[in-house]
Amino acid sequence: GALTQLLAFALAGSKESADLPKPIIAVSYASPRVGNKGYLEKYKQLEKEGLLRHIRVSNQGDIVTVSPSMGFYQTGLNIHVAEGKEVEIGYCKDRSLMSQLNTNALGNHGLPTYHGRLFISRNTTAISMDIEELYKKYT
Repeated sequence: GALTQLLAFALAGSKESADLPKPIIAVSYASPRVGNKGYLEKYKQLEKEGLLRHIRVSNQGDIVTVSPSMGFYQTGLNIHVAEGKEVEIGYCKDRSLMSQLNTNALGNHGLPTYHGRLFISRNTTAISMDIEELYKKYT
């Protein structure tokens, strides 16, 4: 997840990758926070310019997605999953460390838990939208 964000950022903002089709599209699962406030602002600018799109899937109770907790920020359009609930979608939505603490923090970091919470009938509408539709509706 972290490397996905960093590579997408580098490709979208680099003169060396100017020939690549834009926007650069990144989809990350269970990603930690990777950048400071300046990084977040530049990331948002690349998104606003249509050079970058990032869908970030996070899971309730996954402590990795809120780490490191001080001075780092999450990027992109967040699809947040939780057991027994419909997904929450929000732009640059960041959660606190306290909101993610639980007794199964590492178990909630695994792809099977993410998959089981995302790909359920109540989320069909959200997961059927393409990235541009999601960005138009939620940013």
